[in-house]
Amino acid sequence: MTKNQRECFAICRDAGLHPVAVEFRGKHFAVACVEGPVFCPCTPSDWRSGRNLRSYARRLARAYQL
Repeated sequence: MTKNQRECFAICRDAGLHPVAVEFRGKHFAVACVEGPVFCPCTPSDWRSGRNLRSYARRLARAYQL
């Protein structure tokens, strides 16, 4: 697992999701969580990608807590 993948995995875990595995899908990869997949770019070149991932993971976690 690369550093970018570990960071995405940790962001999902910190948001309250339950990550299980990382699945590769072309130029992106998906962190497979019990609640649903969270898609991340394979390269961290976009400076907003971490923030976008964090906000999406929080929204997904909130939807499953209701």
